[in-house]
Amino acid sequence: MEISDNCTPLSANNESRGALVVFEGLDRSGKTSQCGRLVSYLEGLGHSVELWRFPDRTTSVGQLISAYLTNKSQLDDHTIHLLFSANRWEKRSMMETKLKAGTTLIVDRYSYSGVAFSTAKGLDFEWCKAPEIGLIAPDLVVYLDITPEKAAERGGYGGERYEQLEFQRKVSQHYKLRKDSSWKGKQRGNLRVYMQGAPWIHLNLVKYFNTGIVVALKIHLILDVLLLLMLLTTTNAGSPLSSKTDAGFKMNYVRC
Repeated sequence: MEISDNCTPLSANNESRGALVVFEGLDRSGKTSQCGRLVSYLEGLGHSVELWRFPDRTTSVGQLISAYLTNKSQLDDHTIHLLFSANRWEKRSMMETKLKAGTTLIVDRYSYSGVAFSTAKGLDFEWCKAPEIGLIAPDLVVYLDITPEKAAERGGYGGERYEQLEFQRKVSQHYKLRKDSSWKGKQRGNLRVYMQGAPWIHLNLVKYFNTGIVVALKIHLILDVLLLLMLLTTTNAGSPLSSKTDAGFKMNYVRC
């Protein structure tokens, strides 16, 4: 599949932009913890950085999603999928403003989750990805790979609608279904970095439960993020904020 981008160029000056780094994975895979640690680390180095999370439950759309996730309301699967997407769209303008101002955004879940979870319910993949097209594509995606069984052992599991072992197994399968032969991989120690489109770091958490995942992040992930920030700092208006069309979606969305 050919890659076709609709790109929103940066301003015509030489100001650098921030990086958009997304964390993906199953529920209770450690995304929130690792996002927070990465933000703290980058702040300590003097970077302007913010932690974002989807769904953003502070908005009116986010409150509808929260009620659904906490089993306080019932919604059709198509309806909730569109609400999740709308929640990302209502933050798009602010996201672009922050990135252009030089703030790096570390994001806990993004479009990939929306598609993986909804296709796990049986919704059509093409239909699920359609509302995501046009959102800003990330510069780096970190997939925290954990077995559904191991995630279920973590504290607080089962408190929300999707935290059911059998459903999480389906979600895991649908994340992995997004792999295809067009991926180009590069091995870096225990990490595999997929280099086509937005790079993906596939971090197998099971390997680090006894040795400490923070060590792995400092050795591998931090280096990748810092290299990314250095690259963006040295570029100018020629480096776009990308909004992927349908043709580019497969390369930059739902690959884990």
